[in-house]
Formats: sequence, structure tokens, C-alpha cells
Amino acid sequence: MTSRVNIKPELLRWAHKRGRADMDALVRKFPKYREWEGGEVRPTFKQFEKSTKTVHVGGGHFFSPEPLDEPSSIPDLRTVGRIPDACNSFGIECLTPFEMQRQEGACFALGAAA
Repeated sequence: MTSRVNIKPELLRWAHKRGRADMDALVRKFPKYREWEGGEVRPTFKQFEKSTKTVHVGGGHFFSPEPLDEPSSIPDLRTVGRIPDACNSFGIECLTPFEMQRQEGACFALGAAA
């Protein structure tokens, strides 16, 4: 007999968003993931363990009464395209080399210090 884990669907949705997991990748790895989020089916214990690793959220968070509002204290160093997302995690504006040259040129043309 397989053990099923009783998890609130809103916690699964929260973890999927917090972990910035791609829904298509989750569905490829766990074909019934959409049904888990819909509350129609519960994951087995093994599926639950694997899914927590996939979305990078500790298993204990799934048993809290409601999703946590606290931001992650660890910066997200994954890349979006070729630009690291770490800048967004720290609230820093990332500029491409072209944008930096354009800003420096504009400052030089206006006579302002760069």
C-alpha cells in the first residue's frame, strides 16, 4: 500500500512559485502535478520528497497552515537568458555593457561626471 501525503494545494502552488519552477518541467517529471495542485490527487511520499527537491523548498514548509510570506534570504544565482538573476534578487539594476557605454556617453556629452 502506498502512503499518500495530505498537502494543501495552495502550498504546492506557493512552492512552485517560490522555487521559480517551470510548470512544464514539473509536469514532465510528475505527470499528475496539475492534479496535485488542483487537490484532485495527493502525491505519494516518494513523489512528495522528489518534488520538494525539484522546487527547492524544504518539506516542512508544506505542513504549515498557510504559505510563508517571508522572502528567501539566499540570493537566486540562476540566470535568465544570459543575464544572472542575482541582480534582481538584491534589488540591483543590471546593465549590459552596451547600456553602460550609452550612459557613459550621455554623461560625457552633457558634461556630467559618470
